[in-house]
Amino acid sequence: MNELWLVFLTGLMGSAHCVGMCGGFVLMIQAPNNTANHMIRQTAYFIGKTFTYMMFGFVVGMLGMAVTMSISGLQDWISIGAGLFMIVAGLGIFGVVRSVEGVGGLNKTNFYKDAFRKFVQQKSVVGAYGLGLLNGLLPCGLLYGVLAQAAATGKPVQASIMMFVFGIATVPALWLLGMFGHLLTPAWKRRMNLFAGVLIILMGVMSMMRGTEKGREWLSFMHGGHDHSQMEGVDHSKHQMPGMGHSNH
Repeated sequence: MNELWLVFLTGLMGSAHCVGMCGGFVLMIQAPNNTANHMIRQTAYFIGKTFTYMMFGFVVGMLGMAVTMSISGLQDWISIGAGLFMIVAGLGIFGVVRSVEGVGGLNKTNFYKDAFRKFVQQKSVVGAYGLGLLNGLLPCGLLYGVLAQAAATGKPVQASIMMFVFGIATVPALWLLGMFGHLLTPAWKRRMNLFAGVLIILMGVMSMMRGTEKGREWLSFMHGGHDHSQMEGVDHSKHQMPGMGHSNH
């Protein structure tokens, strides 16, 4: 999974966006005058949030695998489609196209509202964990972009690991916000968010390249002659050159 470092950087830079969008959740679970309990609550919250991301990753990985298994040769098209979606998500951050931020969120359903109210009222570690689970359901362009990349792997476990890395990368900024009540100036938040958008677009371009034979050749060249994109769930057996079907290594 040679793009995990890109996913991590996207989550790390995108955490500035998380501060603005999800910071209220973190501040809700503060435990005044009890630092130890507050840290436990923060940890529970981040575990819940990351767990939701991992479950999403597993589901989209399953969908990607099911589609490619049922329709032969579709993996390339999934990779191209996921790349296009990531590019749109990245451009949405820049305001070039309409943001996908409000698409697919469950936060407006009665179930979400009822669960949110109950977890907030608990004011406990369980409540913090529950709020973390709910936080993962909020609409987020960065999240959707990484999920698209996870779906393109066509491997549930690999997709889950990718979303775990993304979830962990968003922790530092939110943790500091929860512990100290602030983190970055608005100017730095904007810069970090824009950089995250660049990374999402970069992953999108790489995903689209992986969906074409010429693109795979370029990726192989950039990786020193070794085609690592096989690790992303793409079947290259049909692209092998004559005489290369066997190896003594």
